[in-house]
Amino acid sequence: MLRGELWRYQVPGLAGRTVALIAAQAVLDGSGYRMFPALQVTDTDPGHLLSVSAEIDGQTVWLDAAGGWLVARRSLLAERIGQLSDETLATLDARIAATLGHPN
Repeated sequence: MLRGELWRYQVPGLAGRTVALIAAQAVLDGSGYRMFPALQVTDTDPGHLLSVSAEIDGQTVWLDAAGGWLVARRSLLAERIGQLSDETLATLDARIAATLGHPN
């Protein structure tokens, strides 16, 4: 798993969703970390400066650094479906830093 990858996240009994992995690479590499932060991908623009748009399979989607957080369980990542571009990931990092009040 790599930071910035997009995964189908499947909670039993619920509709699947797409998430972007945003944890540090060391966390994703460590099998002892069973849960880590991720952002839900949505097809609706949240309409503020802390969101980032991305193209996935020719469709514009949004990642909301202010409100799309979730704690993802490693065991519920069902299928890798893509990777954010380096530019999109850098923009997302800046939005996450702004959300947390850290200078980038």
